[in-house]
Amino acid sequence: MNLPTLSGTPRRRWTRRWDHPVTVRMANAEDTEAIRVLAERDSRPVPPAPRLVAERCGRIEAALSLRTDEVVADPFRRTAELVELLRWARA
Repeated sequence: MNLPTLSGTPRRRWTRRWDHPVTVRMANAEDTEAIRVLAERDSRPVPPAPRLVAERCGRIEAALSLRTDEVVADPFRRTAELVELLRWARA
């Protein structure tokens, strides 16, 4: 989609997209270690259960506590959109 500008030169509106599908699901007991490692990478405590997780390419990249709204996310990947998605799914 092209948007007009004051100079008359059209600029392009970029939409965000993911190169790989994202799965949002409830965390289970098998995810405990992956969430612990994720929290360690994010330098945050493990959020209390129950949790929603966002998974991409078979890897948990963000987790949201349904009890406290605490979030952990991989600081080395683009995860801001995943956190937004988790918050939307929680609602």
